[in-house]
Amino acid sequence: MRVILINNNPIISRLVERSMQKLNYAFVEYDNTSSLEECDLIIIDSSVEVSVDECKNFAKELLFIIDKNTSIDGYKYIFKPFLPTDFVSLVQDMLEPKEETDNKAAQEDIKEEITNLDESNEE
Repeated sequence: MRVILINNNPIISRLVERSMQKLNYAFVEYDNTSSLEECDLIIIDSSVEVSVDECKNFAKELLFIIDKNTSIDGYKYIFKPFLPTDFVSLVQDMLEPKEETDNKAAQEDIKEEITNLDESNEE
């Protein structure tokens, strides 16, 4: 997975960078949109002025880091300050939902095979 952070806050930079390392995602950070490239997710700190339409052209998903008492309709967001664990969970949910569903389906298939083996061994 490839993730871009648009940000100018060093604290957010460290938190997001460490979170992306934990998830083993490729990570690039910019302080504006002039160097954007295609990616899976663009994370945007609300303190940076960006064109949402421009960002949507480069990413499959957008995630905003916003101040409390604000919201962004139609987009995922997390409030500042945030816990790294909450941030990691949100990013995983955004980028890996299909894999999670596939894993659940695979687990169900395995359970069914085990049940079938147990039944055939009883006969």
